[in-house]
Amino acid sequence: MAASSAKDSIRDTLDWVLKLVVGALLLSSSLNVACHQVRGLKNRQMRELPDTQELVGTWKIDENSLERLRGSHDALTKTSVDDHLLILRRDGTCFFKTYWAFQSDGSYTASEGHWRAALVETVAGSGEKRAAVAMTLAPTARGEVTTEFWVVREKGQLVLWKYIGDPDYAQYADFHRIQQ
Repeated sequence: MAASSAKDSIRDTLDWVLKLVVGALLLSSSLNVACHQVRGLKNRQMRELPDTQELVGTWKIDENSLERLRGSHDALTKTSVDDHLLILRRDGTCFFKTYWAFQSDGSYTASEGHWRAALVETVAGSGEKRAAVAMTLAPTARGEVTTEFWVVREKGQLVLWKYIGDPDYAQYADFHRIQQ
């Protein structure tokens, strides 16, 4: 009888451990499904603001970004280089023709507005701030729109960029300044 009781106790303990392991595996896999971010990507955000004069000018989307738009998001139909333009003027005004959020055609706008270089929180409430160009666009039927493009220096040149869709997929819309 004591041997049977010991076997039952071991069996109960093994059942409990098995349930714990299965639960941990299910939790782990659900976290991986919910967060698709690729680990080990280089940080595309600058801690310091660039000189304002480096930001003044005309910025156009690059062809690689247009390919990402065409391939990753059926809801985005503005996929021509002429559909995307940012003009940042010395007096702090701007012209904006692109998506203020690369998620749906409803966020596409062509508008005058104001811009400034700013340190912006990467995640609300995190306290971690990075360089961005903040643009406030003229009010439309949707109201006033404020949007930011992150700033990074790659190969010695500034790039203004924004995530396409879910940031966890690490797809970017990159804008490069045109030399005039």
